[in-house]
Amino acid sequence: DAIKAIAVPVVEVHLSDPHEREDFRHRSYVGMAADATVQGLGVQSYIVGLEKAAAL
Repeated sequence: DAIKAIAVPVVEVHLSDPHEREDFRHRSYVGMAADATVQGLGVQSYIVGLEKAAAL
């Protein structure tokens, strides 16, 4: 609810791919509200996440 209430872009970033991990990690409430999600790119995820945020 808090993420949906703010008027700034939100990008969820994961170093690994949560869908390749335990089942309970497959659902992300942050991801449901985020404008974009980056995952599974290792440290590069941070750079791609910043690029996506800048483009929003």
